[in-house]
Amino acid sequence: MHGRGGRRRTEKSTHQRLYTGGRQKLQKSFEKKRIEVCTPFDIFDKESNVTGVDLRWCGETIEKISDGTDRDKEKRRYFKENEAALIAWDPVEEVGAPAETVWKVLKECNWNKDCADSWRINFGGIDYGIDD
Repeated sequence: MHGRGGRRRTEKSTHQRLYTGGRQKLQKSFEKKRIEVCTPFDIFDKESNVTGVDLRWCGETIEKISDGTDRDKEKRRYFKENEAALIAWDPVEEVGAPAETVWKVLKECNWNKDCADSWRINFGGIDYGIDD
């Protein structure tokens, strides 16, 4: 028997080898930079029933990175250093979401993934120097 964890693997899986270094902590150097967060939006039918969830990359600017003195008013606690960012969200007109500034926890395990609450740096349009 191998217990609940099954056999232990000593070799890294293909996923782990491909995504080594795929974690990114928030850093003070990210302040005033544009990022994108994969945000879930509910999909409604004609009767206003939720029929599913759609993920959409939303752009925003990091105004401030938490330094240990910033407070999460909803949970009545302080954010740890480099745990959260004060984000100025762009409006999403398709769903009626206005521009707003809120604190958001950006987990390092969600860096550059393709799931809800994942995040990445927004480099803007990339110019490859090819003329049409």
